[in-house]
Amino acid sequence: MQPESGRGRSMLLWGVLFAVLLAAVEYWVGWARILAAWRALSPIQILLAAGLVVISYLMRTLRIHLHFLSATGGRFALSLRMVLLHNLFNNLLPMRAGELSLPLLMKRYFGVRRAETVGALLWFRFLDLLTLSLIGVAALLLWLDTAFAPALLIAPLMALLAPWLVPRLITWSARRLPERWSERLQALRNGFPQARRQALINILFTLLNWSIKLGAFAWILFSLAETSAGAAWLGAIAGDLSSVLPMQGVAAAGTFEAGVMAVLVPTGTGAEQALSAAINLHLFLLGLSLLSGALALLLGREHVT
Repeated sequence: MQPESGRGRSMLLWGVLFAVLLAAVEYWVGWARILAAWRALSPIQILLAAGLVVISYLMRTLRIHLHFLSATGGRFALSLRMVLLHNLFNNLLPMRAGELSLPLLMKRYFGVRRAETVGALLWFRFLDLLTLSLIGVAALLLWLDTAFAPALLIAPLMALLAPWLVPRLITWSARRLPERWSERLQALRNGFPQARRQALINILFTLLNWSIKLGAFAWILFSLAETSAGAAWLGAIAGDLSSVLPMQGVAAAGTFEAGVMAVLVPTGTGAEQALSAAINLHLFLLGLSLLSGALALLLGREHVT
């Protein structure tokens, strides 16, 4: 009974904090005023931005579908269902709890070992962070002196070595640890690319996914916050990065907006306008997550294993 009551108290606390945030926004700015900012975009522009995000979902699905092709086979619709549900859980659940759903879904739908999926997830998250850093450097160079370019590129270029170093380090460690731990590490290693071609395909779809998704988000911020292109890109990146923090509430409420504002306000956007743009971008993201999650239930035939 104690775990049940603990979870209940935790959910109640998150619910109260979420309600306080909603009330605070109404008190300081007003929801009607915030939502009115969408008039800066036409319905066609909103649909185009939504279409770009949907394309990014397809790129993300192709990444994992091709990575586990021996298991996923020709069941792309089921792979898409899994990715959309994982995306929904990630965007709604607090404390990054949604990440735990991917190993469970891969096991349920395709019979892939959980440890192997965890290894692949670690690999994908590393590629995500690397890609975000590269796009962030490009955005910085839009408004910084190009003399800074060599210094800004050092860290991302050094990080390019990690995809090949990390799997080798895991293999090296597995050979030197007790059998019980060695087997677990080897299962993680199996989730990493087994060939250079597979790694390059992963990298390609990661670049496409993030470039398209962040491009759509930056477009929205550029239109709603009336900021520069570079600041809009950096704001989109900061919002996304802040939502991966381990300490966050339901639907990343508050942390996402703080990340966007941390870029927009210092670059010249007024605090109220920056808050309005950040909230509207977050609502756009959550709305698409909910719609795509509902669509996921209609996709693919489950093959429970």
